[in-house]
Amino acid sequence: MPDALEVEIIDQNSERETREVSAFMASFGLEYEGGLDYGIVLRRGGKIVATGSFKGEVLRNIAVEESLQGQGLAATLLSALILICALTIYGFGLLARPEDVLSLSPEYQRQQELERQREAEREKREQFQRELNDLNNFLKLFE
Repeated sequence: MPDALEVEIIDQNSERETREVSAFMASFGLEYEGGLDYGIVLRRGGKIVATGSFKGEVLRNIAVEESLQGQGLAATLLSALILICALTIYGFGLLARPEDVLSLSPEYQRQQELERQREAEREKREQFQRELNDLNNFLKLFE
């Protein structure tokens, strides 16, 4: 029977722990970002097999040992982090890559909706301007 998983909180003030997590992340070509609000590791037999953390409203530093991927560890890790987020902050996001943020924060969703509305209004104004230009060009035919 495989060793049971152990969940540990990453002590952000422990150089040893942050170095260990950083080395684990580096094995995936990822860079560990410090200064986090909360981070956890999953260990099996004392070895880190998965890690994840959050800073502000964004989940980050998510990695699962390659040989264990597809076995639900990411789901376990994310479930724990989402629960922690839900208990400690109003909303959160998921940082997959710096340029891709999927946010579940109500404030982020409101901002996105306002941006969609502004874009729709801009498109309407541009369409109106095109129609006005067409009308002016048509009227010039009768001058």
